[in-house]
Amino acid sequence: MRTKRVIIRFRSIWRRVTRGLEGPKYEMTTQDKIIVRLVKSMLAKDDLKIFYAPISHSIYMETDDHEYTVIYDNNEIRVANHKIFLSTKMSMKVGDELMKIGRRKIEKSIRSLDVNIRKNEIRFIEDIAKILERDEENGE
Repeated sequence: MRTKRVIIRFRSIWRRVTRGLEGPKYEMTTQDKIIVRLVKSMLAKDDLKIFYAPISHSIYMETDDHEYTVIYDNNEIRVANHKIFLSTKMSMKVGDELMKIGRRKIEKSIRSLDVNIRKNEIRFIEDIAKILERDEENGE
């Protein structure tokens, strides 16, 4: 019985400590939810060009057909197509989350590029080996 009280008290103390560390929970506004949905749907496209600008700490995204362009950083997002342009502020919490998502997408595309480079290196080395083997067989 005594152990149960200690465990229950420990749980309540632990909850207070962890809530204090996390800070108050942020409730996303309707606009924030739409912005997150927009960026996620843009990042889901296969024909997306995505770049990270290290000096301005911004992520630039553009569809392959230049239909849509999205530029965002930690506190602002700009969306444009051929007819409209929208620039709006967003909360720092949402901006940080979007930056993480964007960086993950960039890392994923860099990894696939790295794999392709490795495949090309192997193909190049195999071609050189074949040429050397052919030269050796011909007695050169």
